[in-house]
Formats: sequence, C-alpha cells, structure tokens
Amino acid sequence: MFSITAAPAAPASRAGARRLAGARARVDAWMVAAALGVAALACFVVWMGPTTVAAAPWDIFVLLDGGWRMLQGQTPSTDFYSPTGPLIYWLIEQGMRIVGPSFRAGMVASLIFLAAIAPLAIFVFFRKFASPLAFLLTIAFAVLAVATRPLGYEPEHMSYLMPYNRMGWIVFAILCAHLFMGDRAPAKPRAGAAALFSGALVALLFLDKITFALGGLAALAFALVLRPQLRAKAWLAIVGFAAVCALAWTAFGFDIPAYLSDLGIAAAAQTYDNRIECLKRVIKFNALQGAVLTAAWVALIAWPVRRGWLAFADAARTTLAVGFVFGMSLLISIFNTTELTDIPHYLAAAMLVDTWLRRGTAGRRRTRLSYAAAIGVLIALFTAFPRDLIGFANTYAAMPYRNGAAPESQRFASRTYGDLVILHTTKKEAAYSRAHRTPDQINDGLALLRAHLSPDSRLVSLTLGNPFSLALELPPARGAPLWLDIDTNFTRESLPPPERIFGDADFVIHPRPELTGCCMETVHVLLELNGPYLERRFLEVGRSRDWILLKRRPDAGAAVLQPH
Repeated sequence: MFSITAAPAAPASRAGARRLAGARARVDAWMVAAALGVAALACFVVWMGPTTVAAAPWDIFVLLDGGWRMLQGQTPSTDFYSPTGPLIYWLIEQGMRIVGPSFRAGMVASLIFLAAIAPLAIFVFFRKFASPLAFLLTIAFAVLAVATRPLGYEPEHMSYLMPYNRMGWIVFAILCAHLFMGDRAPAKPRAGAAALFSGALVALLFLDKITFALGGLAALAFALVLRPQLRAKAWLAIVGFAAVCALAWTAFGFDIPAYLSDLGIAAAAQTYDNRIECLKRVIKFNALQGAVLTAAWVALIAWPVRRGWLAFADAARTTLAVGFVFGMSLLISIFNTTELTDIPHYLAAAMLVDTWLRRGTAGRRRTRLSYAAAIGVLIALFTAFPRDLIGFANTYAAMPYRNGAAPESQRFASRTYGDLVILHTTKKEAAYSRAHRTPDQINDGLALLRAHLSPDSRLVSLTLGNPFSLALELPPARGAPLWLDIDTNFTRESLPPPERIFGDADFVIHPRPELTGCCMETVHVLLELNGPYLERRFLEVGRSRDWILLKRRPDAGAAVLQPH
C-alpha cells in the first residue's frame, strides 16, 4: 500500500539548494501577502458594517436568538433544542459581548471565526501547495468566511444565512489538505502531530454541523487506510477530538449526549426518498463542474502519466484525493438546503493544479493544453468566489440605504435591531410574508407584546425563530426550541414533547393562521399537535393584525424539564 502523501524531492545539487532557498523566500512573500490580504479584508468588513438584508431575515433571527440565549447563560441542547452545532451561537455570543446584543454581533462572529481559522489555513495551505495556489486558497476561503451572500443565492440577495455551512466548508478543506497533500518542502514526518491536529479539526466540524463532521470522519478514515505512518498514531486523533470537546464544555457547558439526542430528533425527519431526491439534484447541478474537473484531470494528470512526465503513484494519490474531496462535498451538500451549484470546490481544483506544478518542470511538459486546463479548472470551480465579491460590492452600495436613506417601514422598533435594515425592493419570499414586509410584521408583534409583557416575562414564539426575546431583551424561556421546521428538523412523529417546546414560558405568540409564507405549514402543524396542551395551560390575551398572544393560566405551572 502506498502513502497518499507524496514525499518532497530533496535538491540534488547546490543549484537545486539555491532554487529551493529562492522558492522558500517566495513562499514567505506570498505568505505575508496572504496574511495582509486577510487583515485588509477584515478591516474592510469592519468599516463596511453589517449588510443590508435582502433575503432570509428569519434565519438571521434564529442565529441572533441562539447567541442571545447563550449570553443569558443557556447551553444549546441542554436548555433548548438545537440540532445545529453550538459553535456559531457561541461565536455570536462573543460578538454580543464585544459590540452588545445587536445584528452587528453576527458580523463580528464571522470576524472572530476568520481571525481563528486564517492562521490555520495559512499554516496548512502554504505547507501543502505552491505558494500562488496557497495564496489563492487562503483569500478565497477568507472571503467565504465573511461573505454577505448566502451560498446558493444571487449576489444581490445579501443576508447571513446558514453561516455554519460556510464555516464547515472551510474547516473541511483545511482538514483534507492536511490529510491528503504532501509537504512541498522537506520536513521531518510528524504522524503524531498530524493525527492530533486532524482530530481537533474533526471536533470543530462536530461543533459546527454534524454533516461536516461525518465528512471529516470519512476523510480521516480514508487517510488512515492510505497513510500507514498515520495509522500507528490514530489514537492521538481521539485525543485531539476530546481536547476540543473538553474546551467547549469548559467554555459553555457543551453536553455531547444532549447534542446527540437533538441530532436524533432531527435525523428522524430525514427521509430516505427526500435525501435521494436531494442527491439527484446536487449531481445534476454539479454535472458541469464534474465534467470540467474530469477534463482537467485528463490534461493535468492522465496525459502526463501516459507520456511518462508524471509518476503513476503521484497520479494515483492525486486522483484518489480529488475524487474523495469532490464526491464527499456532493454527499455533504445534500443536507445543505440551498447550495446546489454553489459548493466551494476550491480544494479539488487546487489539488489537480498543484500536482501538475510539482512534477511538470520541463518546458515540454507544460503544454498550452495543460496551461489552459489549469486555468480553466480554477475558473470553473472557484465560481462562488467572484459571486461573493459581487455580494460585497452590493453590500457596499447599500451602505447609504442602511445608514439613513431606508424608509422607517424597513426598520425595526427595537434598540437591539437598530442596525438591521431590510431592503424595501426585495420580493424574496420569507417565512410569513415577503421579505420586505418583515419589519412591519415584527413591529406589529412587538406592539402587541409591549402591551402585555413585563421585563421578566419569558416568551415562546411558534415561528421559524424567535425574534422577540432579543428585540425586547427578555430572559429566554428554558426548553423552547431554537427553531422548528417541519420535515427539516422534526416530523409529526418526532416532534419534541410540549413540555420541552414551551418549557417555563409565561407567554406564547404565533402568527395568525391565515397568513401566507414558506413556514406557515410548520405553524399549522405545531398548533394542531400542541393544541390540547395550549388549551389546558394557556389562554388568549390579545390579537393584532398578524399575531395571536397566549398567556399561561395562573393554575398551570411551568414544565419541569428533565435533563437528556
């Protein structure tokens, strides 16, 4: 069995040594450029501020509510149901500690993640790839970390939708580069450190989202099969995983059994037929990228092997690694709802080009065809990168709108949402109306709540997320799910019991049944399944144009929540 990581070639002469020294100097220059580029990007994001929102406002409420709950001392999966990993909510909590509870805290969370992950990306990419490719990967993934365009959306639809997917793609790429690419410069093998680092990265994926964690485990298992020297130190991967989970437990009380319990509820909502249909769609929408990758493989790998310009073992290593990364990315994406053609296949493209650069040193081995293939595969598989840059340009163009030109109808009647502005021209469908109507809809609910709630009231909102607790700075109800969406994280059969849904809430608010929107089916199901519980324990105390408010009956005590 051969090792999947290629051993770097040592210089055979003084001239070779000088060339290697010159290459290292250039790597240092490219590395400095990458670090400066990441710093400049972070400064630009800080100066620009949070984006004007044109899509998916309710997904933003989910994220902010999770950060608010953690800021108030709650722990995901222990104090509220949340099948998404706790990492993003912990980052938003840190953002709220820095800038206060606000929409801006979500932007700060992405910057915190960028500050933590960029050094790891630079360390791994510049060890594994030619310096120009390492620079390109670092900048592309840095942009991915702080982008204002959700994956799968057009650049004009700015929002912070599912940032944990972006985080997952970045960590997954770093892990696969670390496992499958050999060091470019001669280095002493450190299988123990490699295993420890791999386990820590898998743990980050586990804290981010379970689908990426499964992909990370598959990558680690694949590397253990193909790297005998790593196999002997595999136990250190477990140590690295446990160490990161222990840090999460220390930081915010992360409870693995409780998290797995929430994942089990969400898994019950995933039907085999639905996942197969998602896989068919992903394959269909990525067929062009797959064709480009295959053509590039023929030009950069297969043809050089046939001509004797590339060793078969090197070609096999690259083929296995690229095939795994591309195929696993498709499998991961069937559990991501919006990406389709927007999967960041950056790493697969870079692996092909880097192998070509490593071995194709003679002029006759770098033909016009191979140059065209190298450039073509980078352009074809880096499609998300220019779209993210256009998204930044749109966010920049909307700054005057957010900072003063937006009509009052697009602002929220809340101090904590003072920097959240919804574009009035957007017609994207939202949870319970068109997106541009969301501020008016939330303000209608806030007026109803202010007439009945006190500062210490605890509120459950039977909506995709709870926008009201943070808007009114209320203590969050314990037990209330962070978000519920029929056939996504629950079904009629797997719905958490009402004691867990309503917990110790004093009030429950829900949209009026006649409203329209993509999430009204969930509201109808929740009211149907929890109707008897609500009738026994709550009574209606008010209605507005869009909302109905219930209050816990004086003789109905709060639910006593049992630990998982």
